[in-house]
Amino acid sequence: MKLSKYNIYINKNNYIKIINTKSGAIVNIKDKELLSKLFCLPNNLKDCKNTNLETLNTLGIIIDHCSDEVCKDPTSDTLTVTLIVTQQCNFRCSYCYEKFKNLKLSDNSYRSIFTFIKKQMESNEFKNVRINLFGGEPLLVYNDIISFLESLNAYLKTKKINFSIGMTTNGYLLDIEKYKTLVDLGLTDVQVTLDGFSKTHNKTRHLANREGTWNVIIQNLKKISQYPKHSKIILRTNFNSEVIESEKKFLIFCKDYFENQFIMHFEAIKPFNKNYKGECYDQEKEHENIIKLIQFCKHNQINHIFKDVLSRGFYACPQCSKNSYVFDPELNLMKCTVLFDFDKNQIGRLNSDGKLIINNNINLWNGYTESCKECNVYPVCLGRKCLGGALKNKKPKCSYDVIVKSIKDIVCASYD
Repeated sequence: MKLSKYNIYINKNNYIKIINTKSGAIVNIKDKELLSKLFCLPNNLKDCKNTNLETLNTLGIIIDHCSDEVCKDPTSDTLTVTLIVTQQCNFRCSYCYEKFKNLKLSDNSYRSIFTFIKKQMESNEFKNVRINLFGGEPLLVYNDIISFLESLNAYLKTKKINFSIGMTTNGYLLDIEKYKTLVDLGLTDVQVTLDGFSKTHNKTRHLANREGTWNVIIQNLKKISQYPKHSKIILRTNFNSEVIESEKKFLIFCKDYFENQFIMHFEAIKPFNKNYKGECYDQEKEHENIIKLIQFCKHNQINHIFKDVLSRGFYACPQCSKNSYVFDPELNLMKCTVLFDFDKNQIGRLNSDGKLIINNNINLWNGYTESCKECNVYPVCLGRKCLGGALKNKKPKCSYDVIVKSIKDIVCASYD
């Protein structure tokens, strides 16, 4: 037996915490005899009778000595297509980076995308197809996307291909009937943003006419939470110091109403919009406050915060997968759904016949090297943590130290 190369170790006063980034296992080991054997030569483990070894092996902390430990990219057999279905929005969030152009995918554009997906399925051995709906606000063009999804769903069923849908929405138009229809078509996860309780939320996330939105979103989510056939709901909060105090009350509220399929996600308000005059946080300040929010949740037994602990703030960017494509309403092919105005973000274009025309920018969007697979954080990074931010800010593509610190701090805040 040998230790997994995907382990992260945290030395505590009287024990060692081991985190395996491949399996997601987190264990505390206090047994001194076991620890001495774990950190000796592999041969010393062969004859060890400690009953905990079998458990550690099951958790992936230790593996067979002759095993060639390889972490496969989970997206390698999945075609992911993210659609900026419209650039219009019914909200005017104070920190938003979008321009609200009067553009949406046309019927001809949907046909081109459908043809592109068919061609991809014919030339590759994909087992899964995932469509991400993005905007603007995607539900402004609800009828258009339903027509497209129904046709695509029917086609993929004939090919026996797994189909899933993700959606990022402000939640204002997500009534129960729309939700049911989307779930029946394959909706697996939805991200809705709520910036704390009504006062702070309505200040930053109001309608174009400046009316508040919190009450409508909450009523939609309450009805969705009662629907037996559901998807995962990610409740995102964009925070600064004002929002954080409101967020704590909101988290208690969520504990009472949204315990089951809901997952909390925290992101600091960042200076993507140059016209935003409010408070923004840098990466260090963001991390510090996320830790405080996690500790608050732990103290108040808000358990749904602890789902997907190893994906908080250091997950691999899904759009940077080689099988991931982002199309805007004009069928420009991009890699990032945030950096719309960054010239290196556009890597090509989709023709009306479903054929891609790729430009040289594609070569910039690869952070992976062969040494990545030997790195202990590869399973959560996959060599592609926010490549767009690295390119735009001219920073190194590898952010190993940041990822390891984040994992250690968040795991300790969650479980110590």
